[in-house]
Amino acid sequence: MNNELERVKEFSRENIVVSAKAGTTIEDIAKFYKISQAQVELILEMSKENLMDSQKLKQLREEVVVIHNKILQVCEGKPVLKNVYKGCIIYLSPVYKNPDIMFFGINPGGGYFGTTGKIIQEFDPQITQTHEGIDFYRDFERVCQKLNKTHLYKNMVKTNRYFFATNNTKNFEKFFNLLPLEFHWEVAQKQEEWTRTLISEISPKLIIAGGKTIWTKFNKLYPNPQCLEEGKHTKVLKINDIPLIAYERVRNKMLDTDEFFQIFNRYTENFTVDMNIKEK
Repeated sequence: MNNELERVKEFSRENIVVSAKAGTTIEDIAKFYKISQAQVELILEMSKENLMDSQKLKQLREEVVVIHNKILQVCEGKPVLKNVYKGCIIYLSPVYKNPDIMFFGINPGGGYFGTTGKIIQEFDPQITQTHEGIDFYRDFERVCQKLNKTHLYKNMVKTNRYFFATNNTKNFEKFFNLLPLEFHWEVAQKQEEWTRTLISEISPKLIIAGGKTIWTKFNKLYPNPQCLEEGKHTKVLKINDIPLIAYERVRNKMLDTDEFFQIFNRYTENFTVDMNIKEK
């Protein structure tokens, strides 16, 4: 296998692109990273318009790292904060321009910490869709399957409204409240800027937002947002000229999958067919 692969220690989308440019075959790359050749091909296709060359996303990454390190410093003097803070992760999937779906949760869970005993510190796009919080996406996956649109689920760009990991929503609120007041507002303001930057730079066709309180998190993000429609447990907002479907949930379950199904189907009727990416 090409020596370029042997030197790679941090697995990232960029490493795969570099390895391919160095002459490593797709077959060898797939074997080394333990992913399918189809996934390697998809990553290389996405790299043709490499969003991580975006100066705004590079700046976002730098700012997130700075804030994360500040939080760790505060944690050293606040054991209670250190107990609830489980790290920081920006992306939960590969990232590319104009995806059909961009999916937002509230904030990352503590699954990585629970498995490894270490806080998560990931600031670059994933090679593949991460399994972190897989139950959270289960109902959305089933809706896509029912509509015969599984490609929308498999190829979506995933992130969170907030990048800071805690075990649950209650601990997330606790995390924010434990930050020194001035720093609290700095983090909140920066996160709003980062969310707007992600949406602007990635520019998805449709945004899905899961969580009971997430509607208000986006409703306040842009001035004069337009409410396109409102069901009992599902609402549609127009932000930055992009439809956003927000659904309520209880823990990891959609509160009304039938209502979401009907609304989601209407907003994806004209989407392109499957990308024909098959596992090998």
